[in-house]
Amino acid sequence: MALLISILGVLFVFSLIIFVHEFGHFIAAKRSGVRVDEFAFGFPPKLWSKKKGDTKYAINLIPLGGYVKIHGDDGSNPDDPTSYAGKPAYIKIIILLAGVTLNFVLAWFILFGGYLFGMQPILPEMAAHNGIQNNMKVVVSNVEKGTPAEKVGIQKSDVIKSVDGQSIKTNFEMLSYFQEKSDKSGGQPISVKIVIERNGGSLEKTITTYKSKQKSGKNEVEINRIGVVVDNKGNIKAPPLIAAKVAFQELGRMMYLTILGVFDLFTKLIMSFQVSDNVAGPVGIFVVTGSFAQMGISALLQFAAVLSIAVGVFNIIPIPGLDGGHTLIVLIETAVRKKFSNKTKNIIQFAGFGALILLMVVVTFKDILRFGIIK
Repeated sequence: MALLISILGVLFVFSLIIFVHEFGHFIAAKRSGVRVDEFAFGFPPKLWSKKKGDTKYAINLIPLGGYVKIHGDDGSNPDDPTSYAGKPAYIKIIILLAGVTLNFVLAWFILFGGYLFGMQPILPEMAAHNGIQNNMKVVVSNVEKGTPAEKVGIQKSDVIKSVDGQSIKTNFEMLSYFQEKSDKSGGQPISVKIVIERNGGSLEKTITTYKSKQKSGKNEVEINRIGVVVDNKGNIKAPPLIAAKVAFQELGRMMYLTILGVFDLFTKLIMSFQVSDNVAGPVGIFVVTGSFAQMGISALLQFAAVLSIAVGVFNIIPIPGLDGGHTLIVLIETAVRKKFSNKTKNIIQFAGFGALILLMVVVTFKDILRFGIIK
């Protein structure tokens, strides 16, 4: 069942992000007077199709996004008023960048809905905006036998209010504090003062951690634990205007972090021929998406927003084969007042696409080792 949920979650996220991206190209082309020969959801084999006007609409069997076939995007029929090839540079750029624009719009709508209707944030920084109502709390869901937590009297349903005087709203904050203090101690057991809420009253407990081995990919690591399992309860929420504003702020923050990640990727690739450990390929994205799918629709949608931003930012990079690469070619042609031949364009795009495929193979191999898929 868990595997099925993961697969459905992956299909949903990838279909949503890619379909929205292609819909951006589709609607921009239509609005610009460029003929769209085909617009499809999913990839062949074809299940259903119907032609309306000049466009054939189709639903295909493999539900991983979709594609749009624009008349003249191969440079043909430049004299045809409905051909992409004959349109001025600014129209071409609008069509090329419409996909990434809608990726960002999709992310904003998801974030806006989350803040408006309430959500448990998958990233702690999502709650760090002014005007947000934060009623998140960390609740003990299980106390393990014979552990320090049981010995000092921590019970199921206790609410952890603070650790060493630091207010705790999420299990991530709690785990991060433990990790930070453990790192400072050189990995040795640590003592912490925990304030808990029980039946309307507050209790303070001093607990010394113990060492526990846990699986991390194919390796075992030692961590400091007190012997409790904790869950997040509650959510963050904001009224409509604040939700809209905060969604824009969070969109900008995520875009900035994604740009930094892309910069780190190419810096390490160029300077040392290494792929950053922070980069995930299809295998890594499948694993992470599946994990969020297990957490529920809210977490999955939030991750879809994060991934949609990543797709948008990466696609705008001026690398041949990506929307940014196509845009760069249009800009160069405009600057030098001369069009590249189709053969030259195809060679450039093929080289860029080949480099991306090679990068994907390397990242996928790293993901396989990282997640212990090959023992």
